[in-house]
Amino acid sequence: MKERRSLKAIRNGLCFFLLAAITACTYGETEVAEDDVETDDVAVTDTLIEEEIDTTLMTSYYKAWDVDGDGFLSEEEFTSGFYQIWDLNKDGRVSTGEWTTVTSNYTYNIDARDWQPWDTDGDGFIERVEFDAVFPRTGLYGTWDTDGDGLIEEREYISGSFNLWDTDGDEVLDKAEYVQ
Repeated sequence: MKERRSLKAIRNGLCFFLLAAITACTYGETEVAEDDVETDDVAVTDTLIEEEIDTTLMTSYYKAWDVDGDGFLSEEEFTSGFYQIWDLNKDGRVSTGEWTTVTSNYTYNIDARDWQPWDTDGDGFIERVEFDAVFPRTGLYGTWDTDGDGLIEEREYISGSFNLWDTDGDEVLDKAEYVQ
């Protein structure tokens, strides 16, 4: 029950973060044109680079994923955290609908049609044991562990999250990437 409340709080926090990010992009700062500059030269700032992101929500996710509280994410903690995110309805398994949503909304380098290797027992759901067996093959843990020490620090987690949302890889999050 306590874990379920924590997961709901995390989900709600993510929704709040995304709403805040969309608002920030929509109503962010604008560059003011000088009197002698034509208005065509004025750009609206509706993008963020990694250093500008409010990391409050990401830090709360990081702490929730760090089950043993050692300040680092092991590969097991990282995998478990992603499973919690993929299980959108929090019923303890990933359905084909959840799979389609997750694989289409994020750049995991997973083709949505690759369901079969994940649902090894063919029951139409990915249970935690199945997920744990296949998720490491995505290479996400190694990608996020940028210093290669076998543990993900908070700064690596924030950077990995940013890169996951930066679907076009231009090192800038724009309004469309927030919405997605």
